[in-house]
Formats: sequence, structure tokens, C-alpha cells
Amino acid sequence: MPRVPLEYYQPQRTPESTVRASPGMFDAEHAALARVGGAVQQAGDVVGDFALKMQKADNDAFLSTTRRRLGEAFDAFSNTWQSPGAKPETWEKDWAKIFDKTLGDLEREGGGKLFREQFDTLVADMRQRTSADVRKASYGRRIENDYNSHVATMERDKKSGNRAGYDAEIAMMEANGLVTAAKASEFRLKADHDFSEERAFQMINTDPFGAYELFSDNGAAQAAFPGLSEHELRTLTDNARYSRNVKKQEGLAELSDRFAEGNPPSNTELEAIGKKLGLTKKQMGKVSREAYAEALKTPSGQRTVARDALSKILRWDPQSPDQEQALEIQEAMMGLTGPMAKYVGKVWDDQSNPDSLMNNPAVKQVFRENEDNFEKHVYGNWMEFEEEPYTKKVGGKTVTLKRPKLVGGRPVMKVNSAKLAIAQAAKAKNFDRLRAYIAALPPGANPTMEEVRKVIYDVNDNDRVRTLFVPAATAGEFEEGDSKRAGSDYDIFK
Repeated sequence: MPRVPLEYYQPQRTPESTVRASPGMFDAEHAALARVGGAVQQAGDVVGDFALKMQKADNDAFLSTTRRRLGEAFDAFSNTWQSPGAKPETWEKDWAKIFDKTLGDLEREGGGKLFREQFDTLVADMRQRTSADVRKASYGRRIENDYNSHVATMERDKKSGNRAGYDAEIAMMEANGLVTAAKASEFRLKADHDFSEERAFQMINTDPFGAYELFSDNGAAQAAFPGLSEHELRTLTDNARYSRNVKKQEGLAELSDRFAEGNPPSNTELEAIGKKLGLTKKQMGKVSREAYAEALKTPSGQRTVARDALSKILRWDPQSPDQEQALEIQEAMMGLTGPMAKYVGKVWDDQSNPDSLMNNPAVKQVFRENEDNFEKHVYGNWMEFEEEPYTKKVGGKTVTLKRPKLVGGRPVMKVNSAKLAIAQAAKAKNFDRLRAYIAALPPGANPTMEEVRKVIYDVNDNDRVRTLFVPAATAGEFEEGDSKRAGSDYDIFK
């Protein structure tokens, strides 16, 4: 087949014009370009819509953050309102500063006009709402403070018996709108009762003997304290009886101390004390000067003084600059005579010597632990409830039972002499153990805390749980050698 020249396929040009393509070629090219342009425009619209949505999401998130941060700032500020030193007069100004500072930390430029309108609306709404809450809380707290101030003054007037001042406070509260007229009337009606009750308590505290005598006469008590019910008068009578008994015991203890210290009252003074304490002739016989003077001649009459002196000695530090305590110890020892004075004096001499083993830190600590164990009732609780009888129907029968006696809603406690003696004996046994232990130590010894504690504690277990030697002491078993090794002539705690 003959070869066709290449020029045959090339467009033939003439000087006047070129060879034109067919119209279909232009239509196809235009359609293709239109499709490409449409695709590009559609892609641009999609990107634009996504950008708008992202901007809106960012704006909404910022609005949410603004609301949350302002809310957190308000919560933190409101938590300070409960402080006793809070000043409600400045709360509104303080909150305005906190609000503006928080807003300044958050505010940003941009976001479009619509976003700015939303942001400004949110801020204005939160400012108005939180400021209203602060104002409400401020007024409420100020009203509460004013009310409490008036009530505190009324309580002071009640304790001092100032009825005119009490009524004036009520009038001021009513005039200032702190209480309603009905509440003010309630205060006034209750005043008679409150003032009578307060006077009754003051009388019991200052003169329990006279108070008990007055309350024992129901008619006289009602006339003296109007507004009190029968039940309240009975309760006050019980309180007066209890206070009278306490005062009587305190008076007897003071009287006993005077005899023990060698400063007994004269017969005239003794009679006056007996009259003041409301003692009968039989009771007066027990506390007469001759009876105490005779008791002091025997060791048993000085045991209380010796116990008190030893407790003070064991708690005294010879290195302390406080000389008042040393004088108290010496005054307590003045009431001791004979072997008792010798025994306590030996302990005092040892304690006064800085080089004595009594002042070794470990020994001193264990001696104090022994004293603390007694005071904390580790060696036995000698305090118990005072009981009173009451009747109760059981199975159709009336039986008499016992229950703790209450005075003023509180149980009355009393000392169990037998248990007290057991606890004192336990302390004495451990005291003699310790004295015997340090007496047997060689000169210059420096015992450890564990070694000293083994004298009165059982420390064989690994977890250092200590068991006190209480069973032997509570059983009344005393080793005769303990007192002798300690240099004691007899057991002062028996």
C-alpha cells in the first residue's frame, strides 16, 4: 500500500484564512469547561458552608466557656459569704470587680456582628442575674447580723436582769422590720419566763443553800419566780440540791485541808463554817477540830495530803524556773509528820537533785504514766452513776427498779470508795515497784524507756501492746518487800 504523506493530515492554511473546525468541537469544549466550573463552584460552596459552621461552633463554645467561667467565679465568691469576718456591705462592689476582671480575661475581638450581639446579651444577662443574687444575699446577711446583734444584747440584758433594756431591743427590732409585730409580742410574753428562769439559775450558782431552801417551799418558789411551770420548779429544786451537795463537799475538803496543813479554824469559825455549809450537829462532830487533830496523828489521817504532795512532786521539773510549784509542794508537805513526812521528804530530795535517777527522762516519764493511769481510771473506774428507784409494771405486777439519777438532764456521779481504794492500791504498788527498781540500779546507770516500763508493764509481745499489772493490785496482793526496797516505812496508799 502506498505511503500517505504526513502533510495530508495537517490543516491546510491559505493566506486568507485557516481551515475551520466543525461546530461540534466548540460545543463539546464549552460543555466540558462548564462542568469543570460547576464542580469548582460547588466545592467552594461546600468549603464556605463548613467554615461558617466551624465559626458558629467556635462562637458557641466561647459563649459556653464565658458562662461557665463567670458562674465559677460567682460560686467561689459566694462561698466566702459564710466566713464570720465577711462584710456584706462591700459584697456588691467586690462582685462587680470580680465580674469585670473575669470578663476581661475572657473577652476577644472578632466573631462577627451576630456573635458580638450574642456575647453582649449573655454578659448583660449574667451581670444582672448575679448582681441581683449578691444584693439579695447582702441584704439578707445584713439583716441577719442586725438581728443577731439585738438578740445578743437581749441575752446580756437577761443575764443582768435589765428588763427595760430587753424591751427596748424588742421595740427597735420591730421598728426596723427585723421582726413582725407577732414575733415582738411573743418575745415580750416569753420575757417573764426567761427572766424568772435566769434569776433562779443565778441564785442557785451564788447561794445554793438558800436556793434549795426556797425551792423546797413550792408556794414561795412560785411567788418568787412567776412564769415557771411545776416541772421547771422541780428541775430547779433538783439542781439546787445537787449544787448544795457539791458546795458542801468542797467546803468539807477545804476544811480538811486546813486541818491537814496545820491551820485549823477556831471553834467560832468552825461553827460559822458549819452553819454556812448547812451541816447537822452529827456532821459537825465529824469535822470538829479535835477529831481532825486526832486523825492527823495517825498515818491514815495524812494519806490524802501525802498522795497530793507525791503527785505534785512527780510532775515537778527541778530545772523549771517556776518556783511557785515548788512552794506549793513544800506547803503540802508541812502537814505531814513522823514516818509519813520522812517518806515523802525522801522522794522530794531525790526529785530535787538533778543528778538523781528520779530525774532520768525515762524514769520520770514512767512515773508520770503511773500517775496518769490512775487519773484516767486505767487502774479502775471509781466513779459510778448514782441510782434512784422507780416503779414499772411487768407482767401485770408493779416492780421497783433502779435507774441513773438525773439532775438537769445529766446523770449524777458518785465515788465508789471500794473501787477508789483498789485503784489507789494499784498505783501505790507500781510506785513502790519503780522506787525499788531505781534503788537497785548501780551509780551512773542510764536505763532506757523500755527497761523502765517493764517494771510496771508487760511488754513481752512484739507489737508493744502493754498489759498493766492490775489483777494482782486489784486483788489486794501486796509484796511486803516492795515498800522496804523503796525506803518506805509503810504503804501510804493503803
